[in-house]
Amino acid sequence: MTNLDFWFTKESLTDIASKYSDLKISWVEDEEGYKKAKEAWKELQKVRKEVTIKWKELRDEAIKTQKNVLALEKELLVIITTVEDNLKEQIKNIDQVKEMEKRKKMIPIMKEELKNIGIDVSDSELLMVPEKEFSNFVVKKKEEKLQKEQEEIDKKNREQQEQKDKRDNFRKQEMMRVFWEIKQPLLLLSEEEFSEKIKKWEEQKKEQEEKRIQEEADKKLALQKLHKKQAEEEEQKRLQKEESYRKFLKDNEWKFDKIVKEDWKVVLYKKVAEFII
Repeated sequence: MTNLDFWFTKESLTDIASKYSDLKISWVEDEEGYKKAKEAWKELQKVRKEVTIKWKELRDEAIKTQKNVLALEKELLVIITTVEDNLKEQIKNIDQVKEMEKRKKMIPIMKEELKNIGIDVSDSELLMVPEKEFSNFVVKKKEEKLQKEQEEIDKKNREQQEQKDKRDNFRKQEMMRVFWEIKQPLLLLSEEEFSEKIKKWEEQKKEQEEKRIQEEADKKLALQKLHKKQAEEEEQKRLQKEESYRKFLKDNEWKFDKIVKEDWKVVLYKKVAEFII
């Protein structure tokens, strides 16, 4: 019988495997070879089972140790993380209060900047906008404003198209009316002369309509260019004013308690002291 404690190493197992690796059963008549192979197979089975059992014990012991280590780690960390998390939460709350107070001071200038580009936003909405995100907020509001304006333009264009369709229908009806009124004189014309008159009349109407459409398009393009130029100038002024105002606030940071807009200027106030009488 094999002593597991004696050979339970990689080298000893390799020796056992090598001992039987060359065994061969030549054929059915090879009873001696068959007997040796069967004995070797049984011994190898036994060794394999013993190795499996031993390593299972070691695995179970390792898993138990791992669980104990993890439990101890968790127990030790709780001592620190309880205080750490409490302090973290307090710091977070104070930072939020400071940030809200800072944002409150910025609300008047934010509203003024938005008002200059025709955008009205509530104080509560602005209070949720971090200072670093205000530029993106303005861009988003501009896009929303432009989208709304575009929807209004599209609606106006649809209405104009409907009016044009009505005018076209009216012209067709008027054409038929005129045709029937002058039917008799036209009947005196030859087919070629009649076709020529109708063709000239249609060309005249087409030229008038094309001229009207081109004039409207020219007016619309000129108006768009004017609006674009004005918007670019206003945006440049707004950015310059915003930069100057931010520098003004930074230069006076923590020197004021509130901002008050008075007509064309912004005044910073700070409470110096109070006396209860």
